[in-house]
Amino acid sequence: WYPETFKEYREPFIGGGSIAFYTIQVYPDVPVWINDLYVPLYNFWIQLRDNGDELSERLKEIKTRVSDFATQDEKDASHRELFDKLRADINTQEGLERAVSFFILNKCSFSGLTENSTFSPTASRSNFSFVGIEKLKEYSKLMKNWKITNIDYSEVMNAPGEDVFVFLDPPYDIKDFLYGKDREMHKSFDHELFAQNVYKCSHKFMITYNVNERLLELYKDYYLREWKLRYSMAHRGERGTDENVKTELLITNYSTEKTNPLEIALYARD
Repeated sequence: WYPETFKEYREPFIGGGSIAFYTIQVYPDVPVWINDLYVPLYNFWIQLRDNGDELSERLKEIKTRVSDFATQDEKDASHRELFDKLRADINTQEGLERAVSFFILNKCSFSGLTENSTFSPTASRSNFSFVGIEKLKEYSKLMKNWKITNIDYSEVMNAPGEDVFVFLDPPYDIKDFLYGKDREMHKSFDHELFAQNVYKCSHKFMITYNVNERLLELYKDYYLREWKLRYSMAHRGERGTDENVKTELLITNYSTEKTNPLEIALYARD
């Protein structure tokens, strides 16, 4: 579902970054600009790019320390204690220390909701792993030349450029607020204003959204495609056959009739 050609990739709501990493591996020569308004997430990406090896080593040290117990119950209790401490401290931290805290909170919380979630033993065991920590070094190498900003999404999507492709995964138009400290990234997001900025955008773009009647009406002038996505936690979208499979809306200003490998990355991003 990529456009046929593009010379620059931008992602104004970077989130977990899976689409950006997929893009840079398929199109290694394309410049990348990522952005997020949520400061702890923005800081994590900066630290991963600039200090990836040190970030990985610090996380290894912490993981080793909190795992040094005989029983799984003791290990879970140690991880929970760490989680609670970091959640209380993260907004007073800076730089590498804050990035370490963000990574641990993200990997040890229900559905990766960091500050807005609680400790999940299952997530902690499967996601906060030595394998995942070691992979950070590889990701850091891939993103050495990325531009990373902490500005309003509209400045990224509408900045001038030649043959730009913008991938947008905005906060979803749902009743449950999930993103940012005290969920402010969802509460304060203006979906009508976002639509206005989309209509102003002169670049090729792809948007992933939940499905509801308001969004279908707002974007009726573009190419629309509905597709199924399974989440580990039911929190996006309003249509689905079971609580974890939701129908998502794909919006583009170019035709997506031709099947594209990007579908694989989209399905894998959560």
